[in-house]
Amino acid sequence: MTNSTCADLQKKNDDLRQLVIRLSTILLCNAVEQRELIGQRSNKIAARVLAAMTPVGLVCRLREISLRCGELSRDSADAASARAFEELSVELATEAIALEDLLRVPDGSE
Repeated sequence: MTNSTCADLQKKNDDLRQLVIRLSTILLCNAVEQRELIGQRSNKIAARVLAAMTPVGLVCRLREISLRCGELSRDSADAASARAFEELSVELATEAIALEDLLRVPDGSE
């Protein structure tokens, strides 16, 4: 490959990584906001929760993006990018588990 082709691929890889990081940050902020909203009980908050993505939907999206980050990690030729994607994958999966645990309704058998 020529140097310009390698440079172009590295630039695209860096751009993609930055997009994933921004998306992950947005999703994590939404997860934190959902967690805070669930803990509050008021009509104002209830309206905001209804307008937002459902928490279960957010868990699904976090898992999907976590899996995609894992795939990108394995496919990345750049070691730093691969590590960043793997770290994002783990962080998003952890957040999905935490949100799912928060949403789990006790069935009284514990």
